[in-house]
Amino acid sequence: MPAKDRRIANVRRDLNDLVRTPQGQVSEAKVWSNVGKFIAAYLLLHHAQYIIERWDALTILLTILVLPDLFKKVLEMKYGSVQQKGG
Repeated sequence: MPAKDRRIANVRRDLNDLVRTPQGQVSEAKVWSNVGKFIAAYLLLHHAQYIIERWDALTILLTILVLPDLFKKVLEMKYGSVQQKGG
């Protein structure tokens, strides 16, 4: 396989890893985590003055960007655990 094709395959594999489980199924948690990171980064870049002045908004955005699992656990503590679908 030529080097160019290997690079394309690696990029495709990396993109698939962003949203798929090790079993190859699409993971809603991974999808929404990536969407949340994008939204948080956008808000931080475009509304930095507002966010920096308010420590609570800054804490929430940085938690979403840096520690998405912590954010998920905080939501579970506040609203309870979500039951998994399927069987």
